[in-house]
Amino acid sequence: MRTDEQPIRISLFAPNGRMGRAIADAVAQTDEFAIDQDHADVLIDFSAPSALQASLDRAAAAAIPILVGTTGLDDFADRRIAAAAKDIAVLRAANTSLGVALLADLVERAASVLGPEWDIEIVEMHHRQKADARQARRWL
Repeated sequence: MRTDEQPIRISLFAPNGRMGRAIADAVAQTDEFAIDQDHADVLIDFSAPSALQASLDRAAAAAIPILVGTTGLDDFADRRIAAAAKDIAVLRAANTSLGVALLADLVERAASVLGPEWDIEIVEMHHRQKADARQARRWL
């Protein structure tokens, strides 16, 4: 059992991916968290849709919560997540960016002030290396 004085131990499902490396770099800057691939308090998965079942199985086998940050998941993945959530805590967050969370909140506020006469839309774009990025145009 972890005490308040101990760091939260994080296991990264895809430690060598872009987000895995970013999380590991952030963890290295604080004493509140630690990377522990074998005895974690939480599993974080920012991998690929094809790896979802393996990450859910790993979290379930260890009886630890999982953060699924993987994008591009389909309805079958939704059902897998729902099934896993019956046994373990699951947080699915397609975007964990503070900026996106703030923007979503601001859009909700704007919509409530402007009313139904206004149409408000957010367009999400990704860097070109993102595996599931969909770009409306290709810039050369």
